[in-house]
Amino acid sequence: MIVIRLLGGHIFDKFSKVALVALAFVITGAGFVLLRVMPNQAWFMPIAVLFGLGMGLCVPPLNSLMYLNTSPQFRGYNANMMMLVLHVGSFMGSFFGAWIIDFGGYDHFLIMAAVMAIGTAGFFLAVNPGQKFPIGREN
Repeated sequence: MIVIRLLGGHIFDKFSKVALVALAFVITGAGFVLLRVMPNQAWFMPIAVLFGLGMGLCVPPLNSLMYLNTSPQFRGYNANMMMLVLHVGSFMGSFFGAWIIDFGGYDHFLIMAAVMAIGTAGFFLAVNPGQKFPIGREN
């Protein structure tokens, strides 16, 4: 995640932020799928890199979209609300993830997490029409 943030600044400026956020969710969903089907433990580190790529790619363009689409007088408030929602999501994701594991096992959790991540990418693209395609977009 740190490498992406240090070296990826030009990527965030060159490509559509909407496409980058959607791609990040797809990459994260792919990580869940790979965890489900991995043949042995040697796959853990490459999958961890994939998760780091997905999660590191998501937050900077998402913050930028929030900043660009907010009136100047509400930018500080919205930045704080976004941080709050990320923290609530970290708590609730763990809570509901443990609940899903308890009732359905790890296989069920990994499938649900992959579907939710990839579904979120689709939803994000659907609610941001006209801002989807990669190069030369302002948002």
